[in-house]
Amino acid sequence: RNSEEMNHLTINLSALTHNLNQIKTLVGDRPKVMGVVKADAYGHGLVDVAKALERNKVHSLGVAHFHEAMELRNRGVSFPIVILCGIRTREEAEAAVRYELIPTLFDPALVEVVAAEAAKKRSLAKVYIKVDTGMGRLGLRASDLGAFLNHVTRFKTIRTEGLTSHLSSADEADPEFTETQIRRFRRAIETGRAMGLDLPLNNLA
Repeated sequence: RNSEEMNHLTINLSALTHNLNQIKTLVGDRPKVMGVVKADAYGHGLVDVAKALERNKVHSLGVAHFHEAMELRNRGVSFPIVILCGIRTREEAEAAVRYELIPTLFDPALVEVVAAEAAKKRSLAKVYIKVDTGMGRLGLRASDLGAFLNHVTRFKTIRTEGLTSHLSSADEADPEFTETQIRRFRRAIETGRAMGLDLPLNNLA
């Protein structure tokens, strides 16, 4: 191949739509599908892939970072966008509320910031809460979850959509650690619901 061929990549959006429909068939009607488009939709083109998923009625879109969510909003994507790695500053919290983005929270200080920005705009901020079930990267330990949820429920301008976590070893042949993570996640959901939270949208996969 010459250098021009090596730099060319063709993305088939109809194949993406087919794959999405296969997933919908597999999971059935009850679970919702989030189209994760972080890292430039894994190199496939953030905006084009997001708009294709939006047209084909995914429930929401997931990005890693705030700047990706803002690029989608600025390019006309109106669907719910979840910021999976959370936000870091008051400015990002203010924009998340203004543009109806859904941050993932695991820092008590940022809970207060998001709540205050929502109160300023007389609005309701939707959030997810990240639980570390074994990935060891981001999220709350199980021992800290109850106190954190108590903290969140103090703020009437925040609505917790659900809990989220990340499987670290799902592609390994031995399922033991993945099954441990699933059990930990179910216990975390039980903890939240026992405290009176609905948690309608919980995401581990």
